[in-house]
Amino acid sequence: KEKDVPEEERPEYDGPADPYSEAEVGESPIRRSSTTSSVASRTRKVAANVATLAQLKAQDRVDVRLAPLSVFLYPDGTLISFHPGPDLSFTAPITARVRQRDTSLRRTGDASLLLQSLLDLVVDRTLEVTEEYHRRIQRLERIVLIKPKVSTVRALHVLSGDLILHKRTMGPIKTLVYGLRRYDADRCAAAMALGPGEKFSYMSPKANIYLADVHDHMEYALASLDMYAAMTENLIGYTFNVSVSHCLRQV
Repeated sequence: KEKDVPEEERPEYDGPADPYSEAEVGESPIRRSSTTSSVASRTRKVAANVATLAQLKAQDRVDVRLAPLSVFLYPDGTLISFHPGPDLSFTAPITARVRQRDTSLRRTGDASLLLQSLLDLVVDRTLEVTEEYHRRIQRLERIVLIKPKVSTVRALHVLSGDLILHKRTMGPIKTLVYGLRRYDADRCAAAMALGPGEKFSYMSPKANIYLADVHDHMEYALASLDMYAAMTENLIGYTFNVSVSHCLRQV
């Protein structure tokens, strides 16, 4: 009698068979190997394209070296910073200030001032980057105004893309500095569950004052990147307009 009952009316019936489930069970080794090989092939192609683009852009790029910097400030005033290598030339200016007796870092022993000094060094490096881009764009602008070339447009295109990328990289620094100045006390109160009238903050009032200057310098750097990116786009447009006008005169 069970043979006369349709399959869909039986109690153990669990719906129509999934065509993909059979393929996954019966053909999984072949499909997995083909999928893995296709993914590996796409990965190799992407890596090759990235390497090719890097080689094409290398000649026109500004050499900017990126390195992570991790800083931990503890409530007891201990500050620990981690660098990617043994070279400590980046923090050499701070070391020199600490060794001098008449500096604020030496007199106060304020760890938040030390943190502010590290952030100030980072922002100073970003200003050096923006100034180098400014010099490079000025040199290309002189070439465009005298005799535009396709190679000049290529260099401007590379600089324009890098400027946008660096702006995205530097933007979080501004957010970090603003968060330290504006939300430090509020975050400490929430994290430490401070009671009414209890206050604690990692950044001292003096450090907050100096952080305002760091924030202003970071804003200037980001605004400069915007301005230089607009300059490169204008120079590219000017070059094409001059080239089209010259071609029309020849026709």
